[in-house]
Amino acid sequence: MQELITTLLPWLLSAGGMLTMWLSGNKSLWAWRISLCNQVLWFTWIYLTANYGFIPVTVMVIFIASRNLRKWKKEELSNATT
Repeated sequence: MQELITTLLPWLLSAGGMLTMWLSGNKSLWAWRISLCNQVLWFTWIYLTANYGFIPVTVMVIFIASRNLRKWKKEELSNATT
């Protein structure tokens, strides 16, 4: 089962990353929500494959996606009230 997950998970991670970029280009808040969910999959893959060198980038993406989600929500709220 672990081998199946470690084989298929990179495909899901790639799809999630591409979808995130597409949605952020369309200025969709879903980009950052999907990005945050995708990081759970990254941590799963990192753990199962023992590729611990990917932890720093995964943590940084969580930070960036959280920041962008907050910023975009704040901007969306201010645009809605004007």
